[in-house]
Amino acid sequence: MKVRLVLVAALILSVGLFGGALFQLSLSDGSRSVAVDRYYLSWGQMETQANDLATAVLFDYRVFDLFPLVGALLASSASVTFLFGRGGKRP
Repeated sequence: MKVRLVLVAALILSVGLFGGALFQLSLSDGSRSVAVDRYYLSWGQMETQANDLATAVLFDYRVFDLFPLVGALLASSASVTFLFGRGGKRP
C-alpha cells in the first residue's frame, strides 16, 4: 500500500514538473537565448581557449546545470534500485 502511494505521488510530481517545463517553453519568446548564443559564439573560444565550442559551452559555462541533473539521475537510479532490488520477494 505504501509503495503504491509513493509511486502515485512520484507520478503526479513528475507530470506536474513536466507540464510546468512545457508551459515555460511555450511562454519563451527566444530573444534571451539568441543573445546568449551570440555571446557564446563571440567570446567562447577567447574565454575558454577551447577549439570545440560545444564542449566549451557545456563544461565551462553550463557546468553548474549538470549538478542538479546528476542529482536527479542518482535519485532516480536509487529509487529504482530500492523498488526492484528485493528480487520480487514480498515482505
